[in-house]
Amino acid sequence: MCPCRARSSHLVPDLPTVFICYRREDTADVTDRLYGDLCDELGEEQVFYDAESIAGGHDYEVRMLAEASKSEVLIAMIGPNWQPERLHNPGDAVAKELQAAFDGQVELRPVLAGSRAQMPHSTALPDSLKWFQKRNAVP
Repeated sequence: MCPCRARSSHLVPDLPTVFICYRREDTADVTDRLYGDLCDELGEEQVFYDAESIAGGHDYEVRMLAEASKSEVLIAMIGPNWQPERLHNPGDAVAKELQAAFDGQVELRPVLAGSRAQMPHSTALPDSLKWFQKRNAVP
C-alpha cells in the first residue's frame, strides 16, 4: 500500500473539494501518488491538481486562484526543497495559491513530504504569509 493511501483519509474527511498546492521540483512524485489516492477516495471531480485539472488553452493563473479560493481544503505539500524564500516573489504561484485560500477562508493543511521536510520559520515568510507558519503540519 502506498504510504499516501494510509495517511490521506485523515487529511480530508467527509468528501470535501480539495486543492493540492505543491512545487513540481520538490514534491511532484509524492503529490502524484496523493492525487491518485484522493481520487480513489473522493472521486476525481472533488480533487483539483493542476497537472490533471487544467485543460489546454485555459488561463492557468485565473483557474488556479479561483479553485484555490473556493475549495474546502487546500493541502500544501512541503518537501525538503520547498524554498520558502520564493514566496517573497510576487509572481510565485505557491504564494498566490496560499493567499487565495487564506482570503477565501479555506481550511489549509500543510503536509511534510519526506523526513527532511519542515515548516518554514516565520522569518522566512513574507509578512502577507506569516499566518502560514502557525498551521499545524502533518507528516
